[in-house]
Amino acid sequence: ALGDSDLAEVLKQLLPLINVDDLLVLLVYVYSMAQEACPVGAEEEKRIEKVENELIAALTLRLTQQTTLSPLLQEITG
Repeated sequence: ALGDSDLAEVLKQLLPLINVDDLLVLLVYVYSMAQEACPVGAEEEKRIEKVENELIAALTLRLTQQTTLSPLLQEITG
């Protein structure tokens, strides 16, 4: 299951190495696959939420380090 993997750590390690646009596409894919996974209990839901918050924080940090945003990111962020 998604919550059982070290996906968050892998994505955090990838942040400095890959293009932010590519990372956004990867995250959309991962979230779409997670929606198809079987339902989880309340404790697992909290764990997944914690991982999501860590990824959001890491992505936000990466985005704020960009000197210019790509057209895709400009469109998304306004």
